[in-house]
Amino acid sequence: MEEKKLEKLLLKKGECPFCMIANKKAPAYVIKETEKSIAFLDLRQINWGHVIIIPKRHVEKLTDLTEDEIQDLFLLVKEIDQKIRKANLDDFLKKEVRTGTLILIREDNERIIKHLAIHVIPRSTFDMVFIDWRPIYESMNPLDDAVLMKIKERLSVA
Repeated sequence: MEEKKLEKLLLKKGECPFCMIANKKAPAYVIKETEKSIAFLDLRQINWGHVIIIPKRHVEKLTDLTEDEIQDLFLLVKEIDQKIRKANLDDFLKKEVRTGTLILIREDNERIIKHLAIHVIPRSTFDMVFIDWRPIYESMNPLDDAVLMKIKERLSVA
């Protein structure tokens, strides 16, 4: 199915598009499926081979998953990462060299689709994937020990 038609179908029905895919109510380019998780190609490939992995049960945050779901999901993430590393996608890369993968968990409120998703994105030289790793406060780079200790303490007791 054409990408634009599929996107309209997924967003028009009022259901979560990822739940529709997990429940076989919408088509997807499924790479691998387990009892609790499913991995499929992102329609908007950031780089060739970009895969989305979701829990089949609708959850918005990682902390909403059961221990069994977490284990199932991350074992599938590992398997998909291995598949991406082994797959011969060189004909899509032109003169670029595969350099690894970026694994990104999406659970922020800015998403259109409110379903926990893990993106496994192949990386290559000269790709256009940028992450801004600037520290929160440029003037505090690096943070002093007192600030780091406060953050550590708060995270440790949370």
